[in-house]
Amino acid sequence: MSREPAKRAREDGIIKEFLEWFNRNQSTDYELISRPDPPDAILRSSGGMLWLEHADILRNEEEAHELFSMMNPDEPSYRHQGLAINGYDGLPDAFISILHSKLNKASHDGARNEHGPGLLLLSEMDPLFDEGTLKSITENLTSFLQAYPDGGRKNFSHVYLRYWENSRRQYTFIKLVEFSR
Repeated sequence: MSREPAKRAREDGIIKEFLEWFNRNQSTDYELISRPDPPDAILRSSGGMLWLEHADILRNEEEAHELFSMMNPDEPSYRHQGLAINGYDGLPDAFISILHSKLNKASHDGARNEHGPGLLLLSEMDPLFDEGTLKSITENLTSFLQAYPDGGRKNFSHVYLRYWENSRRQYTFIKLVEFSR
């Protein structure tokens, strides 16, 4: 009863969605050429190579259990009891925790050495996510980057957030950080 196929299929969709958005917004022509893990994707364009790392922003293991049990038909559905009453409840802190864990991960060194700094994409899935949540995340991010001025700059050039935009009733992306070189 492995969750990996369901997690992989979900991540494939997110990477494809991000790549379409990225190409449209950056006027590039990147295409997915491999999924080595790590990193989660190697991309190629007429201008060169790029790599992408993706992570979900989940508040705790119970939230992860609920999400992935719903995606896996072989696993009984699970509902955790600690549902947040608004998007602020732990999501900005979970964002910083995931960001911190990814920024200097040694497993990214090979991709960075071969292709240069990559892109980090963090996905949130809170249906109550709103502008206030985004503001709180950016405030936490500013504080984090001030506290860790060189954290992550060696592995990543940019950090993006995938989030639910209620007004458009769809997921969208935003660039949160561009590390100077």
